[in-house]
Amino acid sequence: VPVRQIAAAIEGLGYVADRRGRMRRAVLLLAAADRLRRQTAPLSPVWFSEHDRAVSSVRAAFGDRFDVIWAEGASLSLDETLTLASEPVA
Repeated sequence: VPVRQIAAAIEGLGYVADRRGRMRRAVLLLAAADRLRRQTAPLSPVWFSEHDRAVSSVRAAFGDRFDVIWAEGASLSLDETLTLASEPVA
């Protein structure tokens, strides 16, 4: 599976986590997806508004701590990201 598709799937799970109020999980997944995407191809314009909405939502939830948590997500290995992504969202 190409890294670009993995990034899109992980980002989608980040959107779901945000909508379900799992804010820390959302930040970690969105940051990990962003890092993966930077290795391949930019975000499709189709997803700009949802991406901006989700990032704004989690940024508001964490305030000053957002950058620290985002950096944590961006530093996750692919294996760590996949483990996080495979955990139930509930």
